[in-house]
Amino acid sequence: HAFMPGLGPRQPFLDPSQLKLCQLMEENYDTILAEYEALVADQDGRERFQSVTSLNYESGWKTLVLFENGHRIPKFPYHLCPTTTRILETVPIGGRIAGFNRQQP
Repeated sequence: HAFMPGLGPRQPFLDPSQLKLCQLMEENYDTILAEYEALVADQDGRERFQSVTSLNYESGWKTLVLFENGHRIPKFPYHLCPTTTRILETVPIGGRIAGFNRQQP
């Protein structure tokens, strides 16, 4: 539900193989997973995952935010996720958030 400039004509579904972001994420899946696991392991007693909208409170859907309003978050340990950070910085995030999502079972 976010505007992403440059996607071309509107259509219900986009072919992920035609989107550079999807290609980069697929090509780097193992590295991104390892970076996610490093971030989870490095929480130092803090819960980095948060509900970013009231729609998520009851469902258990939480986000580990890497970018907020299109900007890096001060004091975030980006050194633990350099590949993920580099990939996300290749797309216009604008006024949105970007990060890792998870939902409780």
